[in-house]
Amino acid sequence: MAILRCGPAPAEQLVTRDAAPLFGTAEVGSHDLSIFPKWRHTLQAFGEEVKNCRPGGCAGEWWTFVESLRGEDVMTQLRETNVRLNEKSYVSDSVNWSVPDYWETPFQFMSKGGDCEDYAIAKYMMLRDLGIPADAMRIVVLQDLSLHVDHAVLAVHIGGTHFILDNRYSDIVPANLLPNYQPLYSINENGWWLHLPEPDSSILAENTKTIFSMTRTSAAPPVGVDVGGTFTAQLASLPTRAAAIAASEGIRARYPDIIKDLDLSTRRVDLGAKGIWYRVLAGQFGPRDTANSLCTRLRTANPPAACIVVAAW
Repeated sequence: MAILRCGPAPAEQLVTRDAAPLFGTAEVGSHDLSIFPKWRHTLQAFGEEVKNCRPGGCAGEWWTFVESLRGEDVMTQLRETNVRLNEKSYVSDSVNWSVPDYWETPFQFMSKGGDCEDYAIAKYMMLRDLGIPADAMRIVVLQDLSLHVDHAVLAVHIGGTHFILDNRYSDIVPANLLPNYQPLYSINENGWWLHLPEPDSSILAENTKTIFSMTRTSAAPPVGVDVGGTFTAQLASLPTRAAAIAASEGIRARYPDIIKDLDLSTRRVDLGAKGIWYRVLAGQFGPRDTANSLCTRLRTANPPAACIVVAAW
């Protein structure tokens, strides 16, 4: 999934949900979706696809499935949507689109398959077509703490419970039965929410200028595995997520001409005896030379910055 650089909205736009938060986290949210261009593009593109779709002329499988579930009870709609869309092939963005990050429309997903956020987006749109309100659903970008990978799922709030629709599993389960899932942020067409452990919830509320760097959310191998010769630049490694976020803000402010439009992301890594650390990474590069070039510019900047090249995925 895409690397998303997320900046909190101005203080007057921040809201805290009254409903039970996902996975027991502290939530701070905003109605400002301007920082999610890929998501906004997907919403707009799907709207145009539906508008221009002639009967029998596009995504017939999609409409047939939607109509087959119309009128069923909500839990049946959730279960069947999860099972049927999980039958589509998992295909990475680099294979499908020759780019690292792409958010598909449901019609694209039905014809080409997709990665984890594409499953979640298709399920969101299908359930919305069936009448489930957007405010009852969120696409959730999270970390799987047991596998040490990033992931995306759909959460649907029904009867006081958040049910998770996951491309890894046929069953839908309440979020509180998935303790290894740690949400980073969640989003729907009306807003987005940042998720923090309760002890850290005041950090965002008190510092709305912090630049939030979210992680890549497609399935990934464990940290340190070199897959396909892809490399990125590590700019910092810190013992807490809050410290990594602050470091991202400082790096972008100090080196605006070098960083420019590069995505900065935070990556949780388990270093064994050294504990859990949070790396600040710049960009998602291909050859080692590209990452080396960025590190050279940062090391020779005034003041010089720390930068090492590491394997990415």
